[in-house]
Amino acid sequence: MNRPAPFCISAIYLLLLFYFSQPVAAQQEADSLKLLLKKHTASDSTRANLLVTLADMLVFSDPGASIGYVTELEAMIRSKPDGNYKTIRNRYLSAAQLLKGRGYLTTDQQKKADSVFTLAIQLWQKAADRNGEAKVLFKIGRIWAIYGKPEKAIAEYQAALKMEKDMGNKTDIGINLYHIGSAYQDMSNYYAAEDYTLQAYEQFRLAGDEMKQAKCLNNLGNIQTSQGNHPKALEYFLAALKINERIKNDVEISNNLNNIGIIYLSLEQFAKARSYFLRAYNLLAKSGNEGALLYSLGNIGITYSAENNFTKALEYFNRVLDISTGAGDKGGVALAYNSIARVHEDSGNYPEALNYYNKAIAINDSIGDISSMIYNLVGLGDVSRLTGDFVRSAVYLRKARTLALEIGALYPEKDALQGLTELFSGTKQYDSAFKYLGLFTSLKDTLLNQENIEEIARKELQYGFDKKMLEEKLLSELEINRQKNRKNIFLFSGLGVLVMAGGLLSRLRYIRKSRAIIQKEKDRSEELLLNILPAEVAEELKLKGHAEARHFDEVTVLFTDFKGFTTMAEQLSPGELVTEIDICFRRFDEIITRYGIEKIKTIGDAYMCAGGLPVANRTNAADVVNAALEIQVFMADMKKQRILENRPYFELRLGIHTGPVVAGIVGIKKFQYDIWGDTVNLASRMESSGEVGKVNVSQMTFERISDRFRCTHRGKIEAKNKGTVDMYFVEGLLQHEANS
Repeated sequence: MNRPAPFCISAIYLLLLFYFSQPVAAQQEADSLKLLLKKHTASDSTRANLLVTLADMLVFSDPGASIGYVTELEAMIRSKPDGNYKTIRNRYLSAAQLLKGRGYLTTDQQKKADSVFTLAIQLWQKAADRNGEAKVLFKIGRIWAIYGKPEKAIAEYQAALKMEKDMGNKTDIGINLYHIGSAYQDMSNYYAAEDYTLQAYEQFRLAGDEMKQAKCLNNLGNIQTSQGNHPKALEYFLAALKINERIKNDVEISNNLNNIGIIYLSLEQFAKARSYFLRAYNLLAKSGNEGALLYSLGNIGITYSAENNFTKALEYFNRVLDISTGAGDKGGVALAYNSIARVHEDSGNYPEALNYYNKAIAINDSIGDISSMIYNLVGLGDVSRLTGDFVRSAVYLRKARTLALEIGALYPEKDALQGLTELFSGTKQYDSAFKYLGLFTSLKDTLLNQENIEEIARKELQYGFDKKMLEEKLLSELEINRQKNRKNIFLFSGLGVLVMAGGLLSRLRYIRKSRAIIQKEKDRSEELLLNILPAEVAEELKLKGHAEARHFDEVTVLFTDFKGFTTMAEQLSPGELVTEIDICFRRFDEIITRYGIEKIKTIGDAYMCAGGLPVANRTNAADVVNAALEIQVFMADMKKQRILENRPYFELRLGIHTGPVVAGIVGIKKFQYDIWGDTVNLASRMESSGEVGKVNVSQMTFERISDRFRCTHRGKIEAKNKGTVDMYFVEGLLQHEANS
């Protein structure tokens, strides 16, 4: 997940916001507590609480002092006998270990942190207190997540989850599921993130906790935004907003509003985006929490920058910088530097742009913030190109793309590809420019889709209608449960769920540059239509406004499916997985095109094509079998290459059947040429009953190819819902065919 990016607050900053939303006041409070500690010398619960509070407050700003207070607390508690307060004693001792661990992590002493976390767990194990053990496991997971170790966080959450399931606490089960999902999101594993967040939502629904349901819906929106699915993201954000408005949760309402604004900002609807950001700002202004206002301020600044109002944009970004500096958040400072650099770049002040990009990268490197570093590298690459330093520009942009591929960050990868295209085009290295243009265009088409805008508008109108109906219903109710004082169990989640706010400015700069390209692409509708539909069908559609469905007596249908796709999905990042599938399907497309076969569709990792339509012919069975053999040869070669590279590889099952079908266009939007009939079902059974690396054909297909291909009869094989069916493996061409 591209979480650490402009105005998406870092995990450590979430803690700082919690303790230091007013830094000066917080320091004054710490000084007051120190004075109280000096005056209160008795070894009792009051002094213990003062030590815990001070250690907690100073863990980031002065970790050495924090550990010192914790050590004193530990000595004081251990000096007292267990008595009748063993549970309270364990709470103090485990809190001491956790605080000590946080202090060690702040000073990069991970082994020591691991050691004290183990001691905290052992305290509850010795006391045979499963509830206490589960809670401390969860807290350790939260700490690892905050310090950027999602794998370790997941291990602790899973251990806590197992115990909570044994105890049957739906809310605590949900909390652990939610945070497992968040950790996977930090790792850009969006499939797992969505799965666990949906499980958490269901637990909170069963527990009747609307506040936490809204949290889950909001995070599901962030997961969709991370993958560029804006309509689905908006659907989740609006669902979360509906709940939060009903329970009058102003902080979460502002969060939802910011997220919705970000979607409109991405789609270049600046005025609409700003209206959402301003609504969020006005809600947050009531709280007086400057740290929380950071998000809205930054996003408002982005809208002004996108409109080339650079003076106004810098005004807002400098306010963000002041807040981040005051809170002591290095990550926040770096993000503000990035935004200021982009404004200087867009306004033509290249020396200042380079200055701020370098400042940001220095901080990114010191705190290990790879995601934000990618955006800054792209910025340095762009400015270097604009100032004529082409060698350095290429170095920056290639490094940015490499890092983006490693973490599956699609938006910054797109920015890097665009930069490389412009660089090589400008230096007349057209082969390289063409290569990167192809990659850029493919990724760009995925991320920016005009149909998304229409779908978003429809969903918002529906939400407005639903909201009015809800308000009328509420007028008749005697009391509204505001739940203002309910404790927020997602202690350090705060407002830090604006996952894709990072890089928005770079996205908008791309959109502005792409206006001419988008206009030109509208003129390519003819080409796109031919890419979607067979030429004969497309011509009929243009002439008549519709295309008639047709019956074909004999068509040969081919299905493919990857073996162990789920296992591969777990081993590869989403970006790597899509790239591998794309490599395979592109080659399949090339092969079937040579044999005059029509691609029908892909369904996830399955591929379907057919020979003998839309123009009937008598060679379709042989054509499809020839293509199938080539496909399996390609897959075998790819497997060998991946083994040499020590990388995961796909293996393919492939099945073919020949028979009658009906073919035509379905739907009125996103036209799709499709085929129906039992022939399709039986071809699918040929695939599922086949074997890896083989071409499995039915009796009908065998009868049409037996004079040209060597086949091995497998006997009658059970096919799901079809009984037993004669099947054959095609081994290759017969000798006389091979020599001809």
